[in-house]
Amino acid sequence: MEKLLALTDSTLVGLCFDTWHYTFGGGDAIEGVCKHASRIWHFHLKDHDPKVAAQARQNEWDYFASVRNGIFCELGKGNVDFPAVLKELEKAGYDGWGVVAQDVLPLITFPASGNSAMLYFIRHSSR
Repeated sequence: MEKLLALTDSTLVGLCFDTWHYTFGGGDAIEGVCKHASRIWHFHLKDHDPKVAAQARQNEWDYFASVRNGIFCELGKGNVDFPAVLKELEKAGYDGWGVVAQDVLPLITFPASGNSAMLYFIRHSSR
């Protein structure tokens, strides 16, 4: 990502900053937002289960095996600090929009109450 950003015009290429992908790739979402705030044009809020991530690396799971095993957990149940991420976006003057996402595979579902719980979490994390 660093090389891409260094080689591209910031007025032409921005980031869709995804908290899960950044964390799963070994980064800290808060540091990523701070470091790349000027290039963030859109964001995805997703949580990351560090225990499943460790298993995925140890067992060399592909993406689909990782998802089947719960790598994308409900917001607030993983290790992404959403209040801090949102605070850093606000401090950077971010005025775009983002997506709260729960990635799942077909036939893997979360109860509908999970959507309500995630919405509640986001509303109360941004205060």
